[in-house]
Amino acid sequence: MRRRAIAPLSFLLASALCSGSAGASSNVTTPPAADPGMAGVARTEIPAGSPNFGAPARAGRSLRTATVGETVWVFVDSLETRTSPSNEGGWTHYDASAKPTAWHIDTVLGCQNHSWWCGMVDSTWTYDSNRAGYDNDWIQDLRNSFPTSGIAPGTPVTLSFKSHFDAEPNYDYGFVEIYDPDNSWTRIFQFTGRVPSTGGCDTVTLAVPDSIVAKLRAGSPDDTTHTPLPVSFRFRFTSDVAYSSADGLYDGDGWVIDNVTIKAGSSVIFFDDAEGGMGAWTRTTTPGVGDYFFLRRNVLTEDFCVANQSNVWTDWNAIFQSLVTGLDNFVVTPPIAVHRSSAVFESFDVYRNLPLNSCFYYHTNFRTKNIGDAHWSAWIDPTFFVYYGGSKDWARQTISLAAAVGKDSVQVELGLRDYANVFCDGVSSPANTYALFDNIAVGVVGQAGPSFIVRDLDLFNDTFQTTPFFRDDNFNTPLGDSAVVQVSASRGLQSANMFYRLNGGSF
Repeated sequence: MRRRAIAPLSFLLASALCSGSAGASSNVTTPPAADPGMAGVARTEIPAGSPNFGAPARAGRSLRTATVGETVWVFVDSLETRTSPSNEGGWTHYDASAKPTAWHIDTVLGCQNHSWWCGMVDSTWTYDSNRAGYDNDWIQDLRNSFPTSGIAPGTPVTLSFKSHFDAEPNYDYGFVEIYDPDNSWTRIFQFTGRVPSTGGCDTVTLAVPDSIVAKLRAGSPDDTTHTPLPVSFRFRFTSDVAYSSADGLYDGDGWVIDNVTIKAGSSVIFFDDAEGGMGAWTRTTTPGVGDYFFLRRNVLTEDFCVANQSNVWTDWNAIFQSLVTGLDNFVVTPPIAVHRSSAVFESFDVYRNLPLNSCFYYHTNFRTKNIGDAHWSAWIDPTFFVYYGGSKDWARQTISLAAAVGKDSVQVELGLRDYANVFCDGVSSPANTYALFDNIAVGVVGQAGPSFIVRDLDLFNDTFQTTPFFRDDNFNTPLGDSAVVQVSASRGLQSANMFYRLNGGSF
């Protein structure tokens, strides 16, 4: 009896679950309840169905002219005719996981001649006042060490340096840390905001904990000779996912340090003014993990409500069918004409096997371009959210692209990334974790074309005598006559031409 009871129970459970799930190309009429989750992370929310935001057909492009208030899908790609890597239909994808080595010796923002600067100059940072500063999502370390062999027990040790710090207050930080063999890196000071507030450089002096110096002076417990070990120290710069020189939302400089000095009592045991090159300093290097986006079909999922055997975008290690630690990949649509519409939005199917604690989340960006522009705009995040979902189901998501309104063209990108360094203390769980994307579409709400308003008396019909001698000069000639046509365009009239002919001649 128990074996027989399992089937009806399973069927009822499946029916209940399917009634609240979204298929690969269907809508959900009621958005799911919001999950509080962690700050900055939002569960995927499927918008309520409406006449303006319905699911598009699976394939093809719309070539109709939009009318006022009408939703038109200007781009829909079911991916069925695409294959990777050689026939992806104008789609591109790239790896963004590589980070620059930002700590370097420079004079651009130097405190005194050459200085160490955690920052860079980038001509594309057009919203930064000097196009010099720092980028989002940095973890940049500058490390060195000082000897303990000459430090007498009980002698105070200090670390001092000149510093100029300017980064988003309370979100981007500079940390000064000392390595404790028992407790890893120990923070002895932190910066945020603009320090000093007046700009320029200031000297900072910090005490190095006596307990750490004593441990390392005593040597390794496994070393019978008790050879003193050096004390490692580092300057760590961290930035979150938004508000930096790169996106133009915070006009900062990064971090500049100079004249790093370690004293034991009054004796200088370490000094570096950045004038002699790298020396023994080491810096963070973050090579890319690779681009894993690839079109595949017949991908098995655990969604028993929807079977999607069509082509989908995958972004996993093909051997393990799981994500990769450090992943930060994007897949980008071809350029899409949106014709200066009054509303623009993207819509796509996503299979979510992204538990919150895995720390792998997906997100989206877009960029715009008008006819005549030399370059695309910078990438714009339409929501400033990242999305997760551990329900292992297909759902359809629609996101408004507000900054694409009134633009000629748009490109959309979908990203999948390891956010461990931002949200999860540097630890992610890639095993059996992945997301799939399908049926990507861009829709617009059409608007009226230009309207023309005329009056009969303005159409070469006034025939008034205009010469001082009352000569009839308006017959069979446009001299002295006029035509007035009022043109109204919802986004402003960009250009216009008038064509005419005289006495039955050609235009």
